[in-house]
Amino acid sequence: MAAEAPYGSKAWRDQKAAAQRRLDECLRVMADHEFENQNEIVSCAGVLAKVYADKEFRHRYSSIVEVIESFNHPETSESEARERIAQFNSEIQQEQVRASVLAANLRVFIVYDHDGASAIENDDDILILQRDRRLEKLYDHVNLEARRSGANSGRMKMLVDEVGRANKSLVQSNEELAKTEDALKSAKNALKSAKKAAIKAENKAKRMQTELIGILGIFSAITLAFNAGVSFTTSSIGATTSNTSIFQIAFIVSVVGFFLFNTLYAAFSFIYRLVQGPSGDGKQFCQMKVIVICEAASIVLMALFGVLSYLSCCTPAAN
Repeated sequence: MAAEAPYGSKAWRDQKAAAQRRLDECLRVMADHEFENQNEIVSCAGVLAKVYADKEFRHRYSSIVEVIESFNHPETSESEARERIAQFNSEIQQEQVRASVLAANLRVFIVYDHDGASAIENDDDILILQRDRRLEKLYDHVNLEARRSGANSGRMKMLVDEVGRANKSLVQSNEELAKTEDALKSAKNALKSAKKAAIKAENKAKRMQTELIGILGIFSAITLAFNAGVSFTTSSIGATTSNTSIFQIAFIVSVVGFFLFNTLYAAFSFIYRLVQGPSGDGKQFCQMKVIVICEAASIVLMALFGVLSYLSCCTPAAN
């Protein structure tokens, strides 16, 4: 064994650090699995005996925690953080298992019976360890860490359950929020459509009021004009009946009818455009060919009655 360096010197700290590293490596091996054969027991006992041969060596409790937690953690990306929460409980359970295994293996040295049926050959290192109180302190620290890991496992399980319920509630809240947003959007669209319909109905009511006033005015004017025309025609025909031939009367009636027809057509065409709107969808009140036929017939009748009335007037004069 190397000479003891002065207390507090760099060499002294290096010696203690090297001893701690050897202890940590041995504890990691012991935490991986329980002893399976006597060779493993003797090998670990030899390492511990050499470490504790230094009477001033004291193990670090923080190193025990590092040994218990020194297993391979799965690497996860930030996007998998939510799934990573569900793995915490299993990792703490693994820490509890490692601490329990390590405590069980240390207890093998403490309860070892040199005179028992399961005695091991070359057990000098084990016997040396049994006489060292620091081994019991190491076992006590490891056992304490095993109990702490068990308590944390229960708490973490409760936490994971709460996180799962909270996550489920969050998903349900998001679904309800999405439904509410859809309903709100539908309500906004319905309100917008209702406003458009109300504005359209209001404009239509205003236009109908104007159209009704115009239509009433036009019909009043047509009625007055028609009555006046009929009265004028009747009075004219009545005044000249005794001295006028039937062809002259027919000519006068055809002329008056021609003007009344055109006046009524213009009035009804105006009313049709007023009712249908400015565009009127390109439609007319009456087909053009019908108007042309009526106009042509009126002109032919006027010409015919005019010629006949002229002939009827000229014939008596010649006689």
